[in-house]
Amino acid sequence: MKNINKTILVTGSAGFIGFNIASFFLQQGYTVVGIDNLNNYYPKKFKLYRLQKLKKSKKYKHYNFDISQKKNFNKVNINNLHTLIHLAAQVGVRGSDKLKLKYIKSNIIGLENLLDFSKRYNVKKIIYASSSSIYGNNKKIPTKEIDYTYKPISFYGLTKSINELQAENFFINNNVTTYGLRFFTVYGDFPRPDMAIYKLFFSAYRDKKFPLFNYGKNKRDFTHVDNIISIISRLMNLNEKKNVHKIFNIGSTSNIIINDLIKLVEKVTKKEIKIVQKGINKLDVNESLADNNKIYKYLGIKESIRIEKGIKKLNNWFKKNDHYFNLK
Repeated sequence: MKNINKTILVTGSAGFIGFNIASFFLQQGYTVVGIDNLNNYYPKKFKLYRLQKLKKSKKYKHYNFDISQKKNFNKVNINNLHTLIHLAAQVGVRGSDKLKLKYIKSNIIGLENLLDFSKRYNVKKIIYASSSSIYGNNKKIPTKEIDYTYKPISFYGLTKSINELQAENFFINNNVTTYGLRFFTVYGDFPRPDMAIYKLFFSAYRDKKFPLFNYGKNKRDFTHVDNIISIISRLMNLNEKKNVHKIFNIGSTSNIIINDLIKLVEKVTKKEIKIVQKGINKLDVNESLADNNKIYKYLGIKESIRIEKGIKKLNNWFKKNDHYFNLK
C-alpha cells in the first residue's frame, strides 16, 4: 500500500476536523498517531464515538493526554514521523472571555510544547490551525491575509493570533516548513454539536428550538471540511525549494446570511425550524468572507464546495447517521 512507511501526527484527532483528517490519511495508507485529551467542552460521547471509529484501523495509534503538560510528550514513541498536523485547541468564541486560563494553557502553552516536541523527531513539516477569528470585525470583505491588523475581538481569536507569532518564531530559529491555516467556519460529517449548522439540523430533525443571535443578520463563510483535507494533503506533499513559514486563508470564498442558511436547511430537510431570538452577542463578528487567492496561487488550484452543495451532502450524511443526534 502507498505511504506505508510515512507517519503523521494529528493533535485533536478525536475532534471534528481532526477526526476527518485522520480518517482521510488512514484511507491513504499512512500510519496516523493521534493525540487528544477528550475534554468535555462539548459532550465527550461525540469524541469517543469518533475515536472508536479511528481505532478500527490497525494503522492508528492514540495517546490520551493534555498537550499543555510538557511531560506528557515523554509517553510518545513514533517511527518515521513526517508531518505534524496540529488541530488540538480549546475552541469556541463565546466562552473564551470567561475561561481565559484554559485557552492560554491549551492554545498557547500547548502549541509551544508541541513545537519543542517536534525537534526530537526532526519533523519535516508542521501544519497548524489558525482561525478567521483573528480578523475581528475587519471591514475589508473579502478578507485577505494582509488585512490582519492584530485586533481580534474574542480571547480565542487572540490566542490564535499568538499561535501565528509562535510559529514564526519557531521557523526563524529552526528552519522547519510551517503552515498556518486560517479556517473560516468549518462544517461537514461528524460535526461538533456546539456549531450552528449541527444545531440547525438537530432542530429540524428533533423538532427542537434553534437559538438565533443578532436576528440572523450575521454572514458567515462556511467551509466544508473536505476542502480543508484537500489543501492539507496538497501542502503536505508539496516539495518546496526552501523551507518557509506561510499563513493562508481557507474559506469557501462565498458567504451566506444566517437567515438564508436556515431556509437552506429547511429546504433540504423538508422541516420547519423553530427559532428563539437571542439578541446580539458582542463576541460574534458581523461578517466573514475569505479571499483564498494566496493559497490558490501557491498550490495552483482553485476549488471550493459551495454551501448549497455542502448542506445537501451533510443532510445525506445525517440521514444515514441519525443516531449521531442521540450521542448527548
